[in-house]
Order: sequence, then C-alpha cells, then structure tokens
Amino acid sequence: MDRKLLLGATFFVAIAALLLTSVAGIASPQSPNTGLPCNSLCIAPDNGLGTADLPALCSYVALLDGMHIVDGLPPGTTIEVDPVLTGFGGIVRTPGGALGGEILQFNASLLMQLQGTGALLGFSRNVNIPVTVEIHNGPRVPATSPQSFPSELRKLQGQIVGDPDFDLLRITAGNDFGLPSPGHTTLTLQPGGGWAVDSFFDITYRIDFIGRPGGAVAGMSGSTTGVCTLSQGFHYWVPADGHKMHFPQLPDPSGWDVYGVAPMVLGDDWQCSQTGPVEDIHFWGSWLDDNVGAITSFDISIREDVPAGITTPYSHP
Repeated sequence: MDRKLLLGATFFVAIAALLLTSVAGIASPQSPNTGLPCNSLCIAPDNGLGTADLPALCSYVALLDGMHIVDGLPPGTTIEVDPVLTGFGGIVRTPGGALGGEILQFNASLLMQLQGTGALLGFSRNVNIPVTVEIHNGPRVPATSPQSFPSELRKLQGQIVGDPDFDLLRITAGNDFGLPSPGHTTLTLQPGGGWAVDSFFDITYRIDFIGRPGGAVAGMSGSTTGVCTLSQGFHYWVPADGHKMHFPQLPDPSGWDVYGVAPMVLGDDWQCSQTGPVEDIHFWGSWLDDNVGAITSFDISIREDVPAGITTPYSHP
C-alpha cells in the first residue's frame, strides 16, 4: 500500500533522505565508521536516588561521519579518523556547572582509527590517545521517566608524542577552548530496572599534528578543525535491522538538498511491504551552508496516497 510521509520542519534545515523501519528487536550492528559493535542499548544501574550516575560506562562512537585531518597534507589527501571515546575512569561528580545540574570530570581513552586517502592511500593504523574530559549536564528530576536534559562537552584534550608516525598528535574539543560542543542526554527507566542512556554531543574539534621523520607523514604538519557527532546508546539503523518500506533510503552526500524551513511541508513516497505499526522513523538532514542550528521539533504525519491520474500527472497526499 502506498503512503505519503509529510514532514513539517520547524527549523532551518535541508532534508537529505527519509527512512521508515519496523524493527522487531534491537540488533547489535557494527558502527558504520569503526566496524565495532554499536552501543544499541546502553544500560546504567539505578544509583538508589531514582536516576543513574553519569557518565554511563558505554563507549561514545561517531555516527555517519567521523573526524578528518586535512590541513598540512598534500592536495586531495586526507586522513579519515573514526573515533571511539571509551575507558572512563577517575570520575568526579560535582553539583552546578554552566547548565545548572552537574559537572562530570574524568579520564578516558580516545581510540582513533586512521585511514589515509590520496597520497596516503594504504596508510591504516589505530592510535590511542589518553584524554581528560569535562561534561556539564542540565538539571533532571529524579524518580521520573524519561529524564531529558541538555549537556555540553566543555573540555576534551589529549596528545601523544614520539609516535612512529607523529612527533605530536593532539586532539582538542569543547566550549572552554572556543570549540562549541552542545549535546543532550535522555535517561529512560527500563522494565527490568536500570536506565537506558541516550546521549550525544555535536563536538567541534581541532586535530594538530607534526609528522615524525621516517614516518608516513614525515615533513608534514597542520591543524584541522571540524565537527563530529559522538553518541552513546543511540541505535543507528543499518540494513541488517530490517525495514518495511519498499527500499531503505540511506544518506546520499551528493544528493539534492531541499529547502525545508517551516511552514513549508516536505513529503516522500513509501510503499508499505507488510502489515503492522510503523515503529521507527529515521531521517537525515543537512544544514544550509553547514550553519548548524537547534532542532526544536518535527511534525510528522502519514497520509493516504492519491495516485497520479489523467488530470493530475503526479501523486500527492
């Protein structure tokens, strides 16, 4: 049965693709970047106060796009970086902070899977950088579910020196370094106890490097700034999860952007291939001129299709 999905976007975004799925159970797909298992469900125990202690001890992984090293490399050459933030320790929790809830300070390891392109095609290795992290969370109401609050990555910094390929490889991110890194966290109480954690940060990062003589990037140095989403507990859809539309529409970086500022309404065709409820709707978008704003809400409706006919050469809701 053909259906129309209408999306009323109340923020300034260009929609790239729409995807509807019906997921019978949560799978354990691999991250599209690292090839490591996604944290499709991150459970933190109740701390006895009607909430969970953060950070949850699950890795943060990159979604859709990782980090990049560009500056200082030959033209047409990049080093693609798939980051995983893991191994949290030395956690200190203090009330207050910029968002009025809680300050989290801890140590971690940033696994950087490096893949060269262009003149560095074939360069591939993993690097672990010890980092210090500070996160500020907004207030939450214990003993309620869900608990949803803003988060900010205030500091993330670490470096290695004397590496076979890098005399220096340094990563810096967070608001306190002038690199805005907003985020959000949601805690949802689970039937068997514990809290499902869904947390992400849209981090602005800077990667500085100095190549080591005799290494892959000898004689090169540079400083690249970019944006990457790190997510914990978010279930990223992959084809192995299954779907009930006629075919999945994955992001197409070279596809057409569509101006979608409210009150304009965007629509897309999809053919339902089986009965049952639509349980998940996934979509991807791109910000005009990469000027990232704030997502406030979506208005989504599913309408019966009016097929194309003699008087109307196109179908419509």
